[in-house]
Amino acid sequence: MLVMQKIEEIAYKSSGSTRTIGEFLITNHSRLQDFSMQQIANETFTSKSTLSRFAKSLGFDGWKSMMEQLLEESHFITIHHAATDANYPFSPGDTLNQIVPAIATLMTETILETMDLLQYDQLEQAVDLIVHKKNLLILAQSPNFFEAQLFARKLLAIGHNVILPHFDTGLLVSSMNEDTVCIMISYSGNNPERFPVNKLDLLLEKHIPIIALTGLGDSIVRNKATVVLDIASRERLYSKIATYATEEPIAFLLNALFSGVFACSYQANLEHRILQGRRWEKRFTNYFDMREDQWSSHFILFHPSAKSPPDSGTERSEIQPEAF
Repeated sequence: MLVMQKIEEIAYKSSGSTRTIGEFLITNHSRLQDFSMQQIANETFTSKSTLSRFAKSLGFDGWKSMMEQLLEESHFITIHHAATDANYPFSPGDTLNQIVPAIATLMTETILETMDLLQYDQLEQAVDLIVHKKNLLILAQSPNFFEAQLFARKLLAIGHNVILPHFDTGLLVSSMNEDTVCIMISYSGNNPERFPVNKLDLLLEKHIPIIALTGLGDSIVRNKATVVLDIASRERLYSKIATYATEEPIAFLLNALFSGVFACSYQANLEHRILQGRRWEKRFTNYFDMREDQWSSHFILFHPSAKSPPDSGTERSEIQPEAF
């Protein structure tokens, strides 16, 4: 959890001088280097001692150390694909011709930033845990839950045992054993009273390794996880239009995990995936590039790079609901 996110959280939950200081820092985050401590005290109608107490409430030994870390974070964000505001990528009055490219740019930037942050030794360790553990438990709160659903479906399609609970998570975690690995998705990773962070100690008690997908900065999840995969962290906790800048990094990291797992037994997973697809996904199309003819199934199965020959059939049907 970045310092600015901690400031936003404390400002959102507080009142009086704490909220005033927090709102000033959030509003002026891009030019904090231009203000002295006395100037900020004047602007917020507080005092240097009040500013010092504010910094200490966030775990710093004083105002100076907090500002040093804030400026360091600001520099990091500036040099990492920060052309688009992650929280307000478009403005009132913008047309769709302006909004759509801005959203596309933001989505691309956040994936690139997350890739820059990726530590491949951590990714390899996470893949190894998923491959060698019997069960994969995924804990995520909405809206991250929906990204987790897509990831779970991909793994189910290649035969992995995935558990993605909606309710009774405490009972479920209690029933798990050391043959389980848990993926925990939490952007802030710092609220011990909120799901899924409130399940950390129970997971550790059960000796279940934890793969954390979380934002940058110090947090409870980061400190207790077995493996950490960093999510690009330019998005604020509350002050934003939508979760544009966290959806894409989470989806990217989960796709990287799935692809790593798939690659460990490429041919076996491919065969399993195609057989399951033919069994459960009854799909028909007239679009040539999407056709898979029954007579060529064996050829496609063992030669995934090959293209299907032309098909003369014209039968068309509605796409059937998927089984999982």
